[in-house]
Amino acid sequence: MNTYTITEYSQFLFSLIESSLVFEKEPEKIYLLLDYNIHLLDYNFLNLFCSYTDKMIKECEPDKKLPLGESFYHLAYLFYYFRHGNRLINLAISNQSCKLYLHNCFSQGL
Repeated sequence: MNTYTITEYSQFLFSLIESSLVFEKEPEKIYLLLDYNIHLLDYNFLNLFCSYTDKMIKECEPDKKLPLGESFYHLAYLFYYFRHGNRLINLAISNQSCKLYLHNCFSQGL
């Protein structure tokens, strides 16, 4: 069993968030990134992802839009339809992305 460093997981997380913004209209490019890094899509990544998004929600001041909120909307969609890797992990990431996005919407009164 391979183990990866927190740095590798973090780099992948931030690369994924950035790519979801840059390639918003080109999901196939993000799917290539996911395929290339499929070895990192494990429960350790899921834990990091959940910790990161929960921290963003907790530290966000009321009535403030969360940074990158729109990016997480795209990630929710992408992971929901991503058919490689562990389906349960993909759905959990999609769900967590929706959670952050919806918090963003409700904090703005949308």
